[in-house]
Amino acid sequence: MEQDARESLIQELEYLKGVIESYNDQISRIGRVVDEINLSLSVIGNRKSIEGNETRVSIGYGVYVNARIENFDKLLLPIGSGIYREDSAENVENRLKSELQSLQASMDSLLEKRKESENRYETLLTVVQQASAQNQKQ
Repeated sequence: MEQDARESLIQELEYLKGVIESYNDQISRIGRVVDEINLSLSVIGNRKSIEGNETRVSIGYGVYVNARIENFDKLLLPIGSGIYREDSAENVENRLKSELQSLQASMDSLLEKRKESENRYETLLTVVQQASAQNQKQ
């Protein structure tokens, strides 16, 4: 294999490695958001057992306060830039479920693209290794 072609393949391997790492990061971030949404859905689904009872409420940075939730009928939903909209628990639940579907579609797409990149990486790696072994024999 010519040196230029070999270097080109090595550069593509390095590029693909970066692409795969980027996919892994995106998949991880989506996974964390999915976990958070599932937790929210769990709490909303159990709201009748929580209402009126004392529970811990996060106030940020791992700090919690004991609180009693008296009314779970209206929730505050972030809409961006620190702005919240009050909505019914049912509407929030439906919106979160819709968001989960969208995130799952994104996750599926990323997993497919990562697999394609991994397959390409493995193919190129095999070509480079075979060429190196052949060059050593000569």
